[in-house]
Amino acid sequence: MTSHNRLLIVCALMALLFLPACKLRSSGQPAVAAAPLNTQSGWAIRVTGSGWKAGSKITVLIAAKGASPSQGTPVSSALTDASGAFTTIFLLPTDPHWKALPELAVIASANDQSSTATSTFANPAAATPTATAELTPAPTRTPAASQYVVGYVVSIALESRTLAVRPVEGQASTIALTPAATVSYQGKELPLAQLRQGDLIEAAGAVSSDGQLAAQTLRVLARGTIEPTPTPTPVLLTWKGEYFPNLTLSGAPALVRNDPVIDFEWRGSGPAANIPDDAFSVRWTGNWLFEEGNYRFYAQVDDGVRLALDDHWVIDRWHESGGALYTADAYLSRNTHLVKVEYFEARDLAQAKVWWEYRGPGAKQNYPDWQAEYYPNTSLSGLPYIMLNDRTISFDWKSGPPVAGMQSDGFSARWTRTVNLDAGVYLFEVVADDGVRLWVDEGLLIDEWKETAAQSYSAERFLSGGSHRLRVEYYESTGEAVIRVAWRQLPATPTPTATLPLPTPTSTPTATRTPEPASTYQPAVTPERPSGSVASRFTAFLPLAGQPPAGLPLLPAPFRLFERDLKRF
Repeated sequence: MTSHNRLLIVCALMALLFLPACKLRSSGQPAVAAAPLNTQSGWAIRVTGSGWKAGSKITVLIAAKGASPSQGTPVSSALTDASGAFTTIFLLPTDPHWKALPELAVIASANDQSSTATSTFANPAAATPTATAELTPAPTRTPAASQYVVGYVVSIALESRTLAVRPVEGQASTIALTPAATVSYQGKELPLAQLRQGDLIEAAGAVSSDGQLAAQTLRVLARGTIEPTPTPTPVLLTWKGEYFPNLTLSGAPALVRNDPVIDFEWRGSGPAANIPDDAFSVRWTGNWLFEEGNYRFYAQVDDGVRLALDDHWVIDRWHESGGALYTADAYLSRNTHLVKVEYFEARDLAQAKVWWEYRGPGAKQNYPDWQAEYYPNTSLSGLPYIMLNDRTISFDWKSGPPVAGMQSDGFSARWTRTVNLDAGVYLFEVVADDGVRLWVDEGLLIDEWKETAAQSYSAERFLSGGSHRLRVEYYESTGEAVIRVAWRQLPATPTPTATLPLPTPTSTPTATRTPEPASTYQPAVTPERPSGSVASRFTAFLPLAGQPPAGLPLLPAPFRLFERDLKRF
């Protein structure tokens, strides 16, 4: 054997020796950490994991210190990302059993039972002697610079001098009045006991690190004239599962139970003894606490599934399938959000699995139709309450909120999308109550930013063939809320048609000052109609992406469309 060959053999043996060590270092050991967060809904526990196998589904349990996984109570679930990390949040149970334990354990377990990790933490509920002490700003907190918040009063705790507010300006949602704080209305002192839900207030003071405002002054700007925001639905630690012995979720459920996770492979069996093996359906609902950021939701089913976020359907695959995997992206504010899942099993195998992945604040998201952003103010300012995919802009919320968890009045929304169109003249129609603006390729086409009952607006524009960017902005002040958007290419020889239908009015809105939102966009100004004798009877072409074909006649205005001919988006 030559010296060269011996060297090759030695190198190969060394590579085999070091390879397992390299693999061990790259995969890491599964670990988990728990950190308590003091929230308005109670103590929440933020759980982070690292070193897990990428793409693993993790079940999170809570238990007494030193307990085994079999003794734990499931409280949440998560999916690890490409680096093997995950983040999830759950509310600490309020049962006396848990409050009596000075230390608790969080147990993370892979669903395939390949890995388990445990982390212990001091029980914050056991360390808090009274509710008053919890709500009063602690003297050890380091406050930030003086700030203010304007918002509506949601609830009042007189003994602790603490208010929960729905902010319109500012970020704080909890206000703790200092012992020397003054409350006033129209220049006169107002007893705290006379403050009521629905009052519009302005408070100033220092904001602590946990976001609570220690107010030195509180001024009532307007007494409550609208119904206060309903008390939020209590946050559930599990899914509420309603099981129906039919395919249509109809009638009374045959079984109602709490499901810690939606991770079922019933195969050829039914979910329970009183549910058939085939031809059944299930509805799961849960109010879950989310961190601010981008999320991806997953649903793997056999057969059909629908998934809604705050009452907006983001996955709608209501048909038979064989273990198909569906996804939907969304941005969620740090809040409690309603998640609803509907499922049906037709025949043969039955499978239902739903989970989501936290992707951080800067992840790239996919919105195949309209990217919809909903804001808890009329000025499209700050971060949205929620961002998700809307298949169409055709909403009649009446006197209700646009998404579950938001207020019914004083909100705004923005929709954007890109569409491919053939060359030609297009008629855009909008119905809105209250204000609306529509841009095509950054050209402002409809500008009706005012408070009004439901009105119909339309405009025509010639578009070249290809890709075009559409943007719709809308705000609702008070009363009814309606927004519809549609467009259609006009024929060369136009035929008068009907308009988009207006909703049946149910009340007469009171005119108030029209808000002027601060938009980050710089819309182009729509060119004015050219002068000439024909302008009094015909609408001229508004050039945007080219000129109309030679010889194409000017179009009489306005033209309307029958609703059955509209292509709605």
